[in-house]
Amino acid sequence: MSASVWGSSVDSLKRKLVGFVVITGTLVAVYELLLTPEARKKLVETGSKVKEVMYQLKSVADDHIGTYVEEDVIQNRLDVEAEWAKIGF
Repeated sequence: MSASVWGSSVDSLKRKLVGFVVITGTLVAVYELLLTPEARKKLVETGSKVKEVMYQLKSVADDHIGTYVEEDVIQNRLDVEAEWAKIGF
């Protein structure tokens, strides 16, 4: 690849990183300077509730779809190796 391609992607990455740092800094400043202690507490509580609901939704969706699988990895490996041995590998 040419140097200009690498330079372009590095510049893009730098811009994204600077943007991320600016946005994060702004959010922290707003949280610390503009919110009252009561508002901060409510924000944290709301975030916790949203997180809890998301986990509940994921659990319901996994149960409904049937994608949640708990398997014994060691036993599964032994079973697969035994099956391969049966067919001669």
